[in-house]
Amino acid sequence: MNISNLYTELKRRNVFRVATAYAIAGWLIIQIFDTISPQLGFPEWIAPLVTILVLIGFPFAVIFAWAFELTPEGIQKSKEVDITESVTRNTGKKINKVIISVLSVAVFFLLTERIFFAESTILDRNVAKFDVASIAVLPFVNMSSDPENEFFSDGLSEELLNALAKIKDMKVAGRTSTFKFKGQNENLSFIANELKVEYILEGSVRKSGDRVRITAQLIKADDGYHLWSETYDRELTTTDVFDIQEEITRHVVEELKIKLLPEEQHEIVSRPTDNLEAYEVFLKATQTELTLVPKDLEKAIGYYNQAVELDPDFSEAYARMAIAQAFLYLNGNESLDYTLEKMKESIDQALLADLNSGIVYHALHFYHRLNGDGDKSDEALLKAVQLLPNNALVMVSYALLDNNRYRNPVNAERINNAYELDPDHPIVATQYARYLYWIDEFEESMNLLNQVIEKYPDYSEAYDAKIAQFVDAPYGEIEEAFKIAFAQYKKNPVDVNNISTMVEISTSLKLNGLAADVINNMKRDLPNNPGIFRNERFLYFATQDTAALTDLKFRMIEHFDVPENNLIFFDIVNLYLAEDFEKGIALIEKVWPGIKDESPDTNLPGIVYAQFLTKAGKNERASEITAYYCDFLRENIETLPDETYRVNDNWVRLTCQALLGEFEKALKTLKTAYFEQNSKANWYYYNLANPSRQLLFEQPMFNDLIADIEADIMGMRDSAVAYLKAEGEWREEWGE
Repeated sequence: MNISNLYTELKRRNVFRVATAYAIAGWLIIQIFDTISPQLGFPEWIAPLVTILVLIGFPFAVIFAWAFELTPEGIQKSKEVDITESVTRNTGKKINKVIISVLSVAVFFLLTERIFFAESTILDRNVAKFDVASIAVLPFVNMSSDPENEFFSDGLSEELLNALAKIKDMKVAGRTSTFKFKGQNENLSFIANELKVEYILEGSVRKSGDRVRITAQLIKADDGYHLWSETYDRELTTTDVFDIQEEITRHVVEELKIKLLPEEQHEIVSRPTDNLEAYEVFLKATQTELTLVPKDLEKAIGYYNQAVELDPDFSEAYARMAIAQAFLYLNGNESLDYTLEKMKESIDQALLADLNSGIVYHALHFYHRLNGDGDKSDEALLKAVQLLPNNALVMVSYALLDNNRYRNPVNAERINNAYELDPDHPIVATQYARYLYWIDEFEESMNLLNQVIEKYPDYSEAYDAKIAQFVDAPYGEIEEAFKIAFAQYKKNPVDVNNISTMVEISTSLKLNGLAADVINNMKRDLPNNPGIFRNERFLYFATQDTAALTDLKFRMIEHFDVPENNLIFFDIVNLYLAEDFEKGIALIEKVWPGIKDESPDTNLPGIVYAQFLTKAGKNERASEITAYYCDFLRENIETLPDETYRVNDNWVRLTCQALLGEFEKALKTLKTAYFEQNSKANWYYYNLANPSRQLLFEQPMFNDLIADIEADIMGMRDSAVAYLKAEGEWREEWGE
């Protein structure tokens, strides 16, 4: 049979019509299942299975149309039907009607799908709808022969991560959590499960001379399906690098069907510099600063300086240099004046180049915080949050803005979001552990801290948080906490966290000589670090050294250049310890004149004011103030979801019971808090320096309980001393 005859016979037997009808009907069936499967909760494999079955059925339908014919007597083989008796023409007309009917159904389905199932439909065209997709950017593999190019490949990965993180309706795993998989051969499903994301962006970078080859691929993690991949072979210039970054980012957004906000429609990837050499030095700085160790921070600041020398308009380099300078001050030995001067220079240059960079406002937040301007610091941080919605560190800072901390559900949500974004970042994980402790999830909190310490054995703040839990509920094991603190201090005696923790734990055990020794060493090794003032305050409050507190106050004013009123509490405590209550009342009324109103709006000063009034014999006014503040505090506690007092809330209850003269209740509360809940943190600091507790200790009924508490502390102190002696570290003057 020649081709012409074959074509005529195929047409006569309605093979083309059957194929067309089957294709349209099959397409319609596939579309229907693809649309309704998610709505009806069908397994993900249902829609692909239907597609496969439809495709398998197509050749069978064509073969059937060729081999068989529909006759008035039923289905018969075509070769057995006399061509003069064939009714294929009538059958063809019927098939045409079927095709028209199926096409009508398909058109109806398309309209229905667009109206009711599409991401943005004609029914809600005025309402923006966004799909939230979760993605992790794994560190791109350095395929170059030069190990120095590792900075470039890592930096490129971080830049892509930052670009995606700017898109509001995307959840992007944080850098620390993704980079822990660098150089590992874990399967993508495992990584996605660990990072709690649906998609993975990975790739490689090969630099050779003035050429760069970048390969990127977007993968759906659960099945390993490659949604998109591309290789870019370009000349190595900043324009090409940023073009590639933007192309990759836009491809990811398109593949994940994310609808961009108007402000995101334009340039997703920021182009921080046109100088390739400056950009490469900048990437090296961003990778070097991550440890927050002073020597690495100094090296990173040097790189940032090189970057801005090469490009004086490099805004992000200035901003990140300012943040590095802030951390160097907090963790090292730069003076405050020098740090603020350098930060201001960097931030001013950054703002001149770019007023809408989130990292600049993050730097501005640190600057105002160090400069003592809390309002401006908070304002800058809020701006940074708006511009960097997926930055876990910014989110942690945001959660800690409110003094109510995690009592405020909004703050709890923020810290949860930060932990979801970057659960392996030591700062984020440690703060999340503190949050878990705050809501009385003690075991989970301690387990998380142990994980952080295992991954980051040199990250001292995790030890600090663990020690803080050991000395408080539900453990109350100050002697065990002391062993950890001392070991950490000996390991790194110039780490600011180790120093502060050592001072706190020593004063808790009445080892004030040891605390003083640690502070003196800090003055020698880190004479410009602000932690000196905090540690001295801790020691002097615990020992009730009023002369030292007064001297400390004026040194803090001189160092921080803050108004005297900001440190007025030093004077108030000293006046209380000196029993000059009338002068204390006058001072409080002068500093907070509104405190004399019927409904004063200050919290802590109000409680202290009531204490002074009580000691001065002005009981009626003291009762009014006490009732007002205690109602406020109790209401704040009792609005918790479970309507019960948490461990730390017993100390709030104790304060009010002392002021209200409810001494029997206070006795029970103190006994419960210390011996049953094991809340033993900083007993001397929080009680000897707390005037309201003095009201209790003056009552004879508390004598036995205080003696029991003192005996318990001295027993733990003896255990700590025995440990020091066994280690060959004990000095007799430490016990003074």
